[in-house]
Amino acid sequence: LYVMTSEYGAATQLEKINMLDLAELVVLNKFEKKGSLDALRDVRKQMKRNRGAWDLDPEAMPVYPTIAAQFNDEGVNRLFKAIVDKVNDY
Repeated sequence: LYVMTSEYGAATQLEKINMLDLAELVVLNKFEKKGSLDALRDVRKQMKRNRGAWDLDPEAMPVYPTIAAQFNDEGVNRLFKAIVDKVNDY
């Protein structure tokens, strides 16, 4: 599980974040911030490149936009379910 925000810098910086290669799930927190939709798109595209998953839809990448400070956030709820599913797979 790798947690990041949309404030990672330029899109080219994503190539340098090695955790995107290793993480089974990526959380893009503080999703209410300006530029978060662009960051979500860029992170998904970089994960596709890293995994060589050219045939997959970018939305199939395990990237979860969240607003952790918000009660009952849909993204946090989806992330929780994904974590439980991963644990159950082991």
